[in-house]
Amino acid sequence: MHINCAVHIGTFYILGKSQRWNLNISDVSTKTTTKSEMNALLAFIITFFSSLSSVFPFGIKFECPDYFHDGENIITCKINRTAIEEAACYSLYQAVTFDRTIKFQPTVAACLSDNYDPGAKCSPLSKHVPGKCWCNDSIGEIFTYKFSYIANRTLDAGGKLECKLCILPRNYLEVFVSEGCMNMKFASHESNITHQQSSFSSSAGKQDNTVTIVACVLTVTIVAAVVIAVFIFMKKRRNSRRKRNPEIFTTHNEAEQDVPMINTEERQQSGKPNRNGK
Repeated sequence: MHINCAVHIGTFYILGKSQRWNLNISDVSTKTTTKSEMNALLAFIITFFSSLSSVFPFGIKFECPDYFHDGENIITCKINRTAIEEAACYSLYQAVTFDRTIKFQPTVAACLSDNYDPGAKCSPLSKHVPGKCWCNDSIGEIFTYKFSYIANRTLDAGGKLECKLCILPRNYLEVFVSEGCMNMKFASHESNITHQQSSFSSSAGKQDNTVTIVACVLTVTIVAAVVIAVFIFMKKRRNSRRKRNPEIFTTHNEAEQDVPMINTEERQQSGKPNRNGK
């Protein structure tokens, strides 16, 4: 939401500034041509920023604890249904799939959720079954799936977990995977485990804020770059026209300078007082 707002604000800012430049640099002989060129340039800018807004939202966000412990561990996979649709996947898994890869063994499906239905709604379970996965909630475009993973430090240490839905996206799909999912680690002491589990929720929130801030900064940077590019383009265009048609600008400047001036003697003869009241 914040990113889309920033993109639209940047687009309208460029629109207003460009219209102002158009009025300032246009003269009688080049006004029609300049307006048509500006309209084409503005259409490109608006199209660019409209497509840009669909790139930033994540498609899949998979988060695991920094440190696992033997027994049940809750991992989370968030799916953005709009981003999945815009990715134009060649195919979709029938269900959100949690894959597991451990030492010296091929990747296997550790859990399959219920069939994926982007039009359905889901709500938290009153009681889940250890070792199973489920759709925990759906808020707007975001579906949150959870997996009660039963970990074993002997088998899982150094392993990898994945959350899958889209197969071979045609368009870019933003996938975020936390470090804990890519390289499963186990704390050496139970006290470390407790500390890591308690801080997992807060660290996930900080990661979300960091992504939002970076996206906003990137958007502002792109807006500034486009504004500067438009300014330079219009300045070069004006200089080019000045070189091709110097007589137009010369005549215009001379016309401004040929304003008749009434000297003091003429004022006295006409009976009109000068600035000093004489």
